[in-house]
Amino acid sequence: MEKKFGVYICTGCGIGEAVNIEKLKTRTSGKGKVSADIVKEHPILCSPEGLEVIKNDIKAGTNTIIIGACSPRVKYEEFDFPGTITERVNLREFVAWTQEPMSSDAQSLADDYMVMGIIKTQKGDLPEPSILQDLSKTILVIGGGISGMTSALEAANAGYQVVLVEKEAELGGWGAKLYKQTPREYPYEKLEDPIVFNKIKEVESNPNIKVYKSSIIEKTDGQPGLLDVTIRTNGTSETMRVGAVIMAAGWKPYDASKLEHLGYGKPNVITNVQMEEMAKKGKIVRPSDGKEAKKVAFIQCAGSRDPNHLPYCSSFCCATSLKQAKYVREKNIDAIAMIFYKDIRTPGQTEIFYKNMQNDPGVLLTKADVTGISDGGNGNLYVEADNTLLGEKIRVEADLIVLATGVVPATRAPQEYLDGLTEAQKKGDNAKNAYLDSTPKPEFILNLTYRQGPEIPSLEGAYGFADSNFICFQYETRRTGIYAAGCVRQPMTMADATEDAAG
Repeated sequence: MEKKFGVYICTGCGIGEAVNIEKLKTRTSGKGKVSADIVKEHPILCSPEGLEVIKNDIKAGTNTIIIGACSPRVKYEEFDFPGTITERVNLREFVAWTQEPMSSDAQSLADDYMVMGIIKTQKGDLPEPSILQDLSKTILVIGGGISGMTSALEAANAGYQVVLVEKEAELGGWGAKLYKQTPREYPYEKLEDPIVFNKIKEVESNPNIKVYKSSIIEKTDGQPGLLDVTIRTNGTSETMRVGAVIMAAGWKPYDASKLEHLGYGKPNVITNVQMEEMAKKGKIVRPSDGKEAKKVAFIQCAGSRDPNHLPYCSSFCCATSLKQAKYVREKNIDAIAMIFYKDIRTPGQTEIFYKNMQNDPGVLLTKADVTGISDGGNGNLYVEADNTLLGEKIRVEADLIVLATGVVPATRAPQEYLDGLTEAQKKGDNAKNAYLDSTPKPEFILNLTYRQGPEIPSLEGAYGFADSNFICFQYETRRTGIYAAGCVRQPMTMADATEDAAG
């Protein structure tokens, strides 16, 4: 725009007593290279009369305003003139209130500040928004579990086009592998069929959701609003533009082979995931001989809350073991379920389910630190533990042991691989090449082409979870336009994941 200047000097608040205003006006116009007749003074510029002087000039075409008065931290509403370039020069705090009145230093400071204000407006312009053209409003959701499907439905029902990418052949994630889920309704006694199957029907019937199964993200290129994503399905690649990404890639169970001290590797020691599969097939039996299990021991925090494995609580293991204890009791009324726990954590209404299970005479709960698993002959096992309530050592026989293994986010393995590669690169090319040759590359999720790396970096101490820890934008990751939902963000139950995915 063509600039028409207006310079206004307030003589109030001691400014008129601190500097020679006539000299200031003359030097301002001369050094600032503006006409002398546009440099005006007023005893109280923030008064209605003073403001009227400025507003009348604006009506006459003035669009670039320099105000020599008080601090820009005050009177900002009075000196707000929309559509104009307005520069505030602080003559009060910087000159009148800090310098000897009528001194050469005070005069020089005032002159320089006014001239700098003019030059700043001469070189500046009104800010104009940078509007990118052809921004995509399509949302990519990675992961077809409970979190991913909920996010997809929320976005689709809000009118957005959604692309849902699932690496498995079917939607549902871990939720589809469940036999039953914990009660959601009062009196919190009866186990329910997994809600995930209703979600699958909703997703597959929603016209705003395009589903890719048996698919992975081969490459993510571009910037927020203009992301070009290449999806590979059964060897065929397709590139499409999306505006934002919701990463709901889910979790994996902790590697139970690292839990030999809890008996894993013995024929009749299984994980909670294997227990779920067994219950879904029918009877609960010992893998060693197929005999029905009548004494089932559940060991909580198998790897979780352990500085040598997973330092954090995995959130849903306690409720899962209580649910699986109910499997044991429902499939054989004479069977016994024994739960060895550090602490039982069942937040919300799950606490009522926990209390109901406590009332079952066939469910025994013992607060204990499990110290080992020993063979008892005939395929039976002994759970050896320190009972932390009684302060005594106990030894309990069981014919099946279930380890409540914890949650590992899908983002952890890629991040650990990249962290290791970074450390190897610091040692030189030989170390880097040795690392690449010896370390299996995990399955990446995003495959970003960013210079900062192909995946979402995790915060130190976040254990691989893609949690930005941003206060105001807690769902946004450390990559703008990419949001995390569900168990890639933190361990959570299905109910929590559903709520989390809804934002």
